[in-house]
Amino acid sequence: MKKWLLFLLMALIFIGCSDDNEESQVKETSDQEEMTEETEDKEKALPETLTIPVTGTEDSITIHLENAPLLGRYMAASGKQAKEMASSFKARHLTDEAGGGLYMMSYACQGDNRRCSYLLIQKGEEENTVPLTDLAVFVSYQLSPDMEKIMLFFERGQNDTKTHDIQVVDLTEHKLLSLQNEDLTEEVLNYNYPIEAMEWADTDTIKVRVPSHVNLENSSHNLGEEFILFEVT
Repeated sequence: MKKWLLFLLMALIFIGCSDDNEESQVKETSDQEEMTEETEDKEKALPETLTIPVTGTEDSITIHLENAPLLGRYMAASGKQAKEMASSFKARHLTDEAGGGLYMMSYACQGDNRRCSYLLIQKGEEENTVPLTDLAVFVSYQLSPDMEKIMLFFERGQNDTKTHDIQVVDLTEHKLLSLQNEDLTEEVLNYNYPIEAMEWADTDTIKVRVPSHVNLENSSHNLGEEFILFEVT
């Protein structure tokens, strides 16, 4: 009888130790998984700032992601590590004539012809950004006569199928402005037609010319020989 009691006691002790070991192993595995998840979350977490190289120079610029929420959402949605993504971003220095450095940043680029999304960055006493067009190639810019606006020229397509768009940014209010022409019956901008020339007519008006062979669909005459005026509002 004593032997049976001793045997049962040893069995209970063994079972108790086994349960403790299993619980310990489960807890250890759970802790390791949590640590792995935390490490991955930290790696994917967005930094407060991004340092972006300036093309053609050895310089770089730093921007705060809180000033570029659209860029931050793009980075968060990609699922990639921030450092990996930031390494593909590029900035082009435009000018220092408008009360601070102006840069055109490209990101989310696709294809051989580098169709990208763009962000205009203004570095001065304050840092400001303005999100611009997507899936396009940045071509050129012109400052307004009063230096308070900038006209930006973008392109899509290849060779004979190239079309263009123009965007104007208010450098004081840091926002995109509208381009209006009430006499037009169709959309000339927004990548609907090729544009061969653009310039400021005055501080509140730009003029655009399409190639001479282009006839607007709803126009009875060829507008390629004359400029089309757009009011900047």
